[in-house]
Amino acid sequence: MKKVLLTVLLAALAVSAGRAPSRPAYNTRHFYDTLYVASTADTFSQVFWQDAGMEKTLLIEMNDTSVAGFDSDSCAFKLELYQAWQTQPESTIILLPSRANPDSTGWPYSSDFVLFDSLDIADMDTVSTYRRVAIPSTDLSGDTTGYYYKTGIDTLISVSAQIAAFAYVPIAPDASAGVAVKITGKASNKKGAGSRIILKWFQVKGQPVDVVGK
Repeated sequence: MKKVLLTVLLAALAVSAGRAPSRPAYNTRHFYDTLYVASTADTFSQVFWQDAGMEKTLLIEMNDTSVAGFDSDSCAFKLELYQAWQTQPESTIILLPSRANPDSTGWPYSSDFVLFDSLDIADMDTVSTYRRVAIPSTDLSGDTTGYYYKTGIDTLISVSAQIAAFAYVPIAPDASAGVAVKITGKASNKKGAGSRIILKWFQVKGQPVDVVGK
């Protein structure tokens, strides 16, 4: 199974010859959801419907909620993968624990659908945000009118400016119509307004989309 984190573009790309900025992979879909989970409460993400393609990666982002920094933050969650089906009536949805365990090597997949038993922000990657190389755009007179970004990596954003912690997990192919993530806060998780967790779902499509203007 491929363990690759892919970036995304939801719309078709308009590409002009010679001066086109670098774009994310155009055969990939990207969906995201933001949830706040307080203490040991649990909640489901929205259903991420799978259209064409089955190779998937889940990128998990937690925002630092402690002024003392990531190491002092108490965000901790259990994440479980569920498969989803939409049937009649329209007001209901079927959710079953996934068998698409990322540790699986073949069918039938393991029944262990826990992606992370306890994902703690202090154990996540907190120095993974880099600046990209900025390329100036100029008008006919040579004046800079803005910037675009190619695939070049510039510099690591300073530790003090890093605002989120990241982890990712590849998901074994599963042919159900949709997936959802159940999140349960651990005992150390922030109470009150809760801690914010952002789920970003990347899915490789079966065929590349057409490129406008190609």
